Amino acid sequence: MTREGTVFNFFAWDQFRNLLGGRHQPGGSFMPQYDYRCKKCKKEFSVFMAISEKDSRRVQCPKCKGKSVEQLIAPFMTKTSRKS
Repeated sequence: MTREGTVFNFFAWDQFRNLLGGRHQPGGSFMPQYDYRCKKCKKEFSVFMAISEKDSRRVQCPKCKGKSVEQLIAPFMTKTSRKS
């Protein structure tokens, strides 16, 4: 494989990963991205965490360290092989 092909493959993989809305983890799994807004300073930020962590992990604002945050509903897109 040529160097240019390798760069393209990494670029294509990065674009695919971004479409999934998550971060790739060792072992082939993806971690979903959750979007939040701090109620104190109004900063919007994203957190990557496993689905199993979502209910037990305390999320805090990276700017003011406040723990009063609300989860935002983020738009997403999915593509299937079936026609709608």
